[in-house]
Amino acid sequence: MKNFSIPIVLILMILEACAPKIYQVQKSEFSENTSITADLEEDETINALIAPYKRELQETMDKTISYTPIDLPKDGFNSPLANLNCDMVLEESNLIYEKKHHQKIDICVLNWGGIRRSFTAGDLTVKNVFELMPFENEVVVITLSGKQILELVKYMSESSFGHPLSGIQFVSNDESSILIDGEKFDPNKNYTVVTNDFLQKGGDQMNFFENPVSAENLGIKQRDLIMNYFGKHDTIHVNLDKRILDK
Repeated sequence: MKNFSIPIVLILMILEACAPKIYQVQKSEFSENTSITADLEEDETINALIAPYKRELQETMDKTISYTPIDLPKDGFNSPLANLNCDMVLEESNLIYEKKHHQKIDICVLNWGGIRRSFTAGDLTVKNVFELMPFENEVVVITLSGKQILELVKYMSESSFGHPLSGIQFVSNDESSILIDGEKFDPNKNYTVVTNDFLQKGGDQMNFFENPVSAENLGIKQRDLIMNYFGKHDTIHVNLDKRILDK
């Protein structure tokens, strides 16, 4: 058997390499913090530089793209804005989905918390769309089993918020009352639901979305679908039909 010996110098080199190193941070002459407050003086050079971009952005955001003849409050069950929000997303998503799959999406489900403001009657601008939906959520079409649809109905029936719905109607916790696209619900059937990627991952405790039969990201932001819809309609007509019939 051969004997192997490691020179003491090599051992010391290894120990030195493994030892923790302490570095001294030198104080910089630029390390003083600058507080951003109203007292901070404006830099006119910077203002002049950004002025044309700011003006162009303002003109774009203030552009009128549609009009609502009625107020669009977000609060309450079956609210005008909740109905409109889901109806817009379902209609615009179907333009993409039907072209790819030659079939329609059955339902749209969104969340009350995703609607960030209400509107009074009047013009609707590009800025308003960003105020309504400031998030970068993308649209996802998922397939749910009949059992998962029942979980969805139970969640909506017991929620204290009026979450936006489209394509479905029911009386709270009454399986026999469920209509999907005007037809009686079949618990043995699968149904397609359009929502956003936040909710599909279980956001707002919508756990029935987490393990769908299948899921497909349509590759478009929810905000862009709303922008497309407003751009096609000079005047918005809101479907005020109840989706949860006893609320």
